[in-house]
Amino acid sequence: VVFGGFAPKELASRIIDCQPKLVITASCGIEPPSRIIQYKTNVDSALDISGVKGIKVLLFQRKEHIAQDFVQGTHYDYEEMMAKAEHSQCCLLYTSPSPRDS
Repeated sequence: VVFGGFAPKELASRIIDCQPKLVITASCGIEPPSRIIQYKTNVDSALDISGVKGIKVLLFQRKEHIAQDFVQGTHYDYEEMMAKAEHSQCCLLYTSPSPRDS
């Protein structure tokens, strides 16, 4: 698990280290007060930098930024995949709340 905000170079080093099969990300992150960080762009750059091949990207589209340029066979839309999934195959990852969720 790597939480948001990593620059592509730093994310690439983690990709090289763990050799993932799948990266799950959102289209963007939001830093207070309203800075948008385009996660898909950062993940795509990190994958290119890492040189690791065959990694799939599962992308949750946030309304604040809708990512474009999906590559067939690499990028998958979270909502589309969840609509096809059997609920017994899904899992939840709970993390601590952000300050604004308190």
